[in-house]
Amino acid sequence: MAFDPSTGTLYATLVGGTENTIAVVNANTCNTRDISGCGQTPTLVTVPGVTFNDDFGQASNIVLDPVTHTLYIGDAAGGPVSFLNTATCNGTHTSGCSQPLVTTATNGDSLTIDHTNHSVYVTNLVDATLSVFDSANCNAGNTSGCGQTAGPFPNYFTGVPGAADEATHTIYMDLGVTGTLDYVGMIDGSTCNAIVTSSCGNAPPMVQVGHAPSEIAIDPTTRTVYVVNQGSAKVSVINAATCNATNQADCTPLPLPALVSGLFPFGIGIDVNMHTLYVPSQDANNVWVLDASKCNATHISGCTRFAPTTTVGVAPAGIAANPNTNTVYEANQTDNTASVMNTSLCNASNTSGCNQSWPTIPLGNAPRFIGINKITNTIYVSNRDDNTLSVIDGATCNSSNTSGCSQSQPTTAVGNVPPTDRRR
Repeated sequence: MAFDPSTGTLYATLVGGTENTIAVVNANTCNTRDISGCGQTPTLVTVPGVTFNDDFGQASNIVLDPVTHTLYIGDAAGGPVSFLNTATCNGTHTSGCSQPLVTTATNGDSLTIDHTNHSVYVTNLVDATLSVFDSANCNAGNTSGCGQTAGPFPNYFTGVPGAADEATHTIYMDLGVTGTLDYVGMIDGSTCNAIVTSSCGNAPPMVQVGHAPSEIAIDPTTRTVYVVNQGSAKVSVINAATCNATNQADCTPLPLPALVSGLFPFGIGIDVNMHTLYVPSQDANNVWVLDASKCNATHISGCTRFAPTTTVGVAPAGIAANPNTNTVYEANQTDNTASVMNTSLCNASNTSGCNQSWPTIPLGNAPRFIGINKITNTIYVSNRDDNTLSVIDGATCNSSNTSGCSQSQPTTAVGNVPPTDRRR
């Protein structure tokens, strides 16, 4: 999903049924303060490619450039990236939603955007390549550069979107499953971008992490890159200042500092106020509460094998933190609920409240991903098997006020099978 605050629109890729549509949800009339539009069928946009590749078990992703009002859409079958004009196709203006989407000369499924150099990095799991195009000249208002692309460059075995550290112009990118230990590549955005491609064809510097990286997140407050390793049940810790595309001083010795999580970790939520990482374990039915203040780029004293856990529902998956209300919301796939965790009582420095049963929110079937609109304090949860999004009022369902948590939550239909995970 991608949220555009300028128009109050939530865009959600649909991976079931025809597997070629995106739902356009009007969040202005479907949020915790106004649910009048939640019962309406959203506008659907037909994309040229597919949103899920059954043969590879791969979903495409979408990235939003709010400056140019452009939503870029990957093709899970390895076809051309397309884009949507969000100024004419959004929750309140749908005149452009039925128009054929513009396609680019760049093929791939997973997208990462670096706004500092106007470059969209596109990896293609089908043929293991990387390409880059210029978002300044290929967007909803200017298509002059859409026929141009840098690449494809070979040997990029990845199906996970990367993370851009704009301070060092480094794109951290999973380079795929290679065995018991895998690698994150560090692409130099100053010499590999849409305009300058001198290093794109070279093998990027790599840092060894755990097995089967599934998500990469950056904590800008500590300049730390956290890599969730689904196959080895740990979170690798990379110093973005001294382990990047141009400086590998702290990329070794190995192994890197790490935090152990439960089996098959899924996603990561960072509460920058509490300096805490929350990582769900799908097989252990708990969320690991990891101390980011003691395990980050410059402090590794807390990077130990063991960490506090807090019990949630069965098969926890998506997780998101709202530091404004000291609340973490976590989806329990099998229980059809979301747990509501109090980060002031259960965090890295205070675990006194972790050993308790958390309030839960009834949801649809197989809730997976969570997104928070902090402007309206609305929590959106995709229900994979119901083809809906649940809409939760964060004002009446949070760590200090659970009066609205137990009631039936409004939903809005979004089409067949809102996104599932890539690996399970």
